[in-house]
Amino acid sequence: MVKIIKSVHVMILFLILFHVVSDVILKKGEFRCFEDADCHKILFCSPPSKPRCLNKRYCLCN
Repeated sequence: MVKIIKSVHVMILFLILFHVVSDVILKKGEFRCFEDADCHKILFCSPPSKPRCLNKRYCLCN
């Protein structure tokens, strides 16, 4: 039981760290895109998804 709780706790910590790091990257503007072609340079999507620029701000896999 303790092992499960520790595992869940570790997963939550990693998710929070991932969220904070992704927010910092987006706010810095390092990965801003202006068209879909910009996203191919910085984002890898598993097929059949393709990187798309959303609102000329950030890239997502669609």
